[in-house]
Amino acid sequence: MAGPPPFSRKELLQCDSSRLYNMLSRLAMQFAVLGYSDVARRLVSKMNVYDYFHGQHVVLRPLYLLWDLLGSWPDLEEERARENIAKDRQRLAKRSNDVMSSERAGKQAKVETQDSPVTKGDVQAELENLAKSWAQSWYSPDRERPGVGWGNVQKKKEQSESNKLPSQATKEILTAIEEMHPEEHRNSQTGWLAMKASSGLVSALDLRTQLEESGHETEGKEDVPSIDELLGMIAKRLSANQQVQYLSQSPRIWRILSEGALVRVLGIDSEQVEAFAKAVEETVDERFRNGRMEYPELPVKDILKQMEQNTREDPEAYEDERGGNLGEGDTLFRDPATAQEIAETEKRLSITLPDDYKEFVLTTNGFGAAFGGILNEPPLHPLSDLRCFGDDEDYFTELCLDIPGAKIIPIVQAWRADGNPDWVKVGKAIEIGTEDIDNVWLISPPKMDEVRDRVRNVMDSDKYDERIKTSVRHMVESFAGSEERFWSLGWGCVTWASGGSACMTAHPSFKAYLQSVMHGGMKGNGSMLSEGKFFGYAMLKEAAL
Repeated sequence: MAGPPPFSRKELLQCDSSRLYNMLSRLAMQFAVLGYSDVARRLVSKMNVYDYFHGQHVVLRPLYLLWDLLGSWPDLEEERARENIAKDRQRLAKRSNDVMSSERAGKQAKVETQDSPVTKGDVQAELENLAKSWAQSWYSPDRERPGVGWGNVQKKKEQSESNKLPSQATKEILTAIEEMHPEEHRNSQTGWLAMKASSGLVSALDLRTQLEESGHETEGKEDVPSIDELLGMIAKRLSANQQVQYLSQSPRIWRILSEGALVRVLGIDSEQVEAFAKAVEETVDERFRNGRMEYPELPVKDILKQMEQNTREDPEAYEDERGGNLGEGDTLFRDPATAQEIAETEKRLSITLPDDYKEFVLTTNGFGAAFGGILNEPPLHPLSDLRCFGDDEDYFTELCLDIPGAKIIPIVQAWRADGNPDWVKVGKAIEIGTEDIDNVWLISPPKMDEVRDRVRNVMDSDKYDERIKTSVRHMVESFAGSEERFWSLGWGCVTWASGGSACMTAHPSFKAYLQSVMHGGMKGNGSMLSEGKFFGYAMLKEAAL
């Protein structure tokens, strides 16, 4: 059976901006480790120019090592690195000033911070610090060491004056990885065990690469896998949790990756990669030129039918505590509500329900737990269970709305003096669905008006530069479909998952929420990229590794 395509053009054109940037950053990383540095550089440049505050900076930061090696950076990326160094200086100076008792000393520290330009040497020092901190995070079977990077091995070597240690450390790592069980967890796309294996293999390759470059001759070296053999081990699990990310954290490994070592080891068809890169870049250009493509307009009833079909077709989707298997005679639909029931509910809650929600309850007064692509959504209430948050539910009412997007608060620096976010709160939302930690709420028009006022203040203020305004503008377009539509939105809709992985997802309307669930749960809608897999596996010259 054929697997999913490397990427979906429609997905890149239709997904929200945060998902788009996430996929593009993963594409840039994957192209980079395959040695297609120019493609990776162009993708990062496109994101930076379109939306400087795209939010993928931490993911892409290991590529600083590659850009420095090549002496060629993406547009605005070296500037970003220098800005980060300057901000770190300011934070350090502020902390220093806070503990200084001398006002004169504090002023002097402030002057030095403001007047000292960030030099190329400062950038080099920052890259060295980053590489060192990453190496210290790699897995080591020896708990006495924070990591098994070359610096640690050198210290041990100097202490013991032993030439055996580098090869021995490599063998210890590989043995420990081999003993990690079960194997399917060791190589999975999620989980701590897979992360340990990913970083451990990079640590071993880093040691072996540096050992080769240093010219050290050690006893037992013949028992240590070669660089190509270690690359081969990594090449088989490039879809494993964080494998590409860890692989990008070693300056030494970039020297061999930038020359196409993985393409050679994997046996990848370069013509296919080049054609794929061209298709991706053309699609990205179209998305950035025309904005987010809207989903085709469908009646609510048709959306719900497709949601039920998605749930029925994917057995894994409904084998959970929210209702078990959806049998042949079962349905997610309920009896429709009457106009009188709608009127009574509106009177009870002192609201006027949105038209798309009325269309929903006139089709089905409540709806079962539908598959949304990863997990089931919470079931939607019948009208009789709709409720408005009470005064004692400040855990919910005091949550900040991620409208027009989750990035809005850090981008516009909407913080209170106590460090808490200063943005529009959820307030007295209407709960229309809930199950365990998952919730679906309607956000009232007055709250949406508050959001619009805050956004308008940003766009009209001289406090914010054009980069910030451009980022907010793109956020608005991605959320609502266009700026014009944003200014006239009525009721909004958000989902909220409580707990350790608390998360809010906002939609411009209830119907938009339903469409999101429908498209997320449709078979054949995914791609290797959206599923977190390494696209290069679709372009091998041979059928298997």
